Amino acid sequence: MTKKQSFFIGIFYLIVPVIANFLVLSVTLMIDFPLPKNSEYKIWIAFLDAHKILTGVPTLFSFIIAILFAAVFVAPVFKGSERAKINAANSPVVLASLGILGWILMLLFQTAIVVFIHLSSGEKIYGILKNSATFTLLAAMLAFVVTFLILETANRAKILKLYFPRGNIAKTKGLIRPSLRLIFLMYYIGVGVFPTIVLLFALVTKEKNLGIEISYNLIMAMSIFLPAGISITLLLADILRKPLKDLSFAARRISEGDLKNQVRVSSGDEIGMLGDSFNEMSASLLEKEFMKDVFGKIVPPEVRDHLLGDGMSGISLGGEKLRVTILFCDIRGFTSLSEKMQCEKVVQLLNKYFTGMGECIARHNGIINKYIGDAIMAIFGAPMKSTTHAKDAYLAALEMRKALVQVNQEFEKSGFPQIKFGIGIHTGVVLAGNIGSASRMEYTVIGDNVNIASRIEGLCKEYRRDILLSESTASEISFSEDEYFPRPQFLCDSPIRGKEEKIRLYESVENP
Repeated sequence: MTKKQSFFIGIFYLIVPVIANFLVLSVTLMIDFPLPKNSEYKIWIAFLDAHKILTGVPTLFSFIIAILFAAVFVAPVFKGSERAKINAANSPVVLASLGILGWILMLLFQTAIVVFIHLSSGEKIYGILKNSATFTLLAAMLAFVVTFLILETANRAKILKLYFPRGNIAKTKGLIRPSLRLIFLMYYIGVGVFPTIVLLFALVTKEKNLGIEISYNLIMAMSIFLPAGISITLLLADILRKPLKDLSFAARRISEGDLKNQVRVSSGDEIGMLGDSFNEMSASLLEKEFMKDVFGKIVPPEVRDHLLGDGMSGISLGGEKLRVTILFCDIRGFTSLSEKMQCEKVVQLLNKYFTGMGECIARHNGIINKYIGDAIMAIFGAPMKSTTHAKDAYLAALEMRKALVQVNQEFEKSGFPQIKFGIGIHTGVVLAGNIGSASRMEYTVIGDNVNIASRIEGLCKEYRRDILLSESTASEISFSEDEYFPRPQFLCDSPIRGKEEKIRLYESVENP
């Protein structure tokens, strides 16, 4: 919002009530009310003619006071302060109400003049206030409606879009939120009630003053038509409001995760089209959520969210160097074990085993990057960066050791063979990113440190250990005094395939 925009909006807010009240005053003066030519009227007119300044200045001052209050209300808009958007949203109701203030003050001044005439001359002309009060009520009502509708239209068309570029107007605290029923009612008053009452009042007054029999049938008809018109207006507002409330409720349910929510469409107009579009959007979101859920089962959810986080920019090939911890886990003697089992049984065994191991890895912020036959490759520290990835991987391995005991107990009950595994853990710098071709890719890590982790897992067979760690992993693990886990213990300096230098291995000894 620029200062120039704030200035013109502030001027607009001040001018609209002034113009609206001026138009109302002009229209009402154009209507020739045949006032009674009695003594009260003559005294009143004579006093007004003799004291034009005394009567004119207070009338003008009444509206000046209203304008000053309006200026105070609009001041934050001119300044562009934090309060500006609240006052801008509330301007239709507040400024329209301040317009009524001018008419009320004018009536009070007229009452004061009547009292003054009575006190100074002894003449009782209080009956004249009936006509003034009627005139003021009608004029104030029309001024409110005209001001409200103009400002509300301008706010909805453009102004509030500047103050609330992201919407959420209804959620903003401190707002006076006129309902659709109120807006429809204001419109009906402006175009139906006010003209009818003014013309009916003029007709009845004329008939009364000219000695013509008053048309009470017409009054009775209007007393039926006006309430009926109000009822029809409110009914129409409810016809529009009900589906909009249903849409609002359904949208809120969708924001809470209920993507199956649909709205009932009962018309073919614009609101019906909006309902159809909403249902199509809901169905599309449900389909996308299903695809996302399936995608999250094919790749780890963290990787899925990382890939989908690229948004409209698309998923591109490439990666970044990260220091991570890689864990390899392999079932011992699985080839000979699977040869003795039916294929369906092998799949059941692996699914049960992978489920138990996967839960342990996930609980410690790791992701299963891939299944390689009966082996698991897990990453800690990518794509979600972490400073405790070495410790997380080690704790995951310890939990996998405990989980395997439970899995084997279930296998024994189901008639499956008992299994053992070996886990190798290594920490180092890798290239992490989207690897593959433009048509098919996967998020993974590559580099020499990945190979080292795999070969450490292979050394579990040679040293008859279930968990082995490299020195780079063991050196990064720190435990507080209140954490009771088996600390990694140095095992040996072991040669490793593909490396000239030996690698320092650490083992995890189970608690006695």
